[in-house]
Amino acid sequence: MLEIFSNNEIFKLESTKQLNKKIIDKINSEFATITFNEITAFSGYSPSHFSKFFKNLTGMTFSEYLNFVKIEHALTLFQNETELSVTQIALECGFGTIRNFNRVFKKLTGFSPATQGFFYQFKYWCYKGKHL
Repeated sequence: MLEIFSNNEIFKLESTKQLNKKIIDKINSEFATITFNEITAFSGYSPSHFSKFFKNLTGMTFSEYLNFVKIEHALTLFQNETELSVTQIALECGFGTIRNFNRVFKKLTGFSPATQGFFYQFKYWCYKGKHL
């Protein structure tokens, strides 16, 4: 009987890990368009349960994590797609307005995306292999 219980608990643990990975993968791949309601429906949790679950899983709220992923993508675009404007990058990363993008970008990096200081510092970080 104990053996069956142990196997069942292992199965639950593995299933939980798989669900956690699927949730994170979905957010990371659909960051530009995914909404809180879509991810809660995908997870099968109620919105309040998902909020607690996600905070325990990542240490961040869903919106904090989503903004972090969006800004990470923006930094990649700044590095690799130099012909794109700040507005184009903001829209491609899923920000509805340039104002919101600028606010979140500055909060997470300490720089405005339009300032020369950001670009010099960013090139230095890339050169040194450092990440935000």
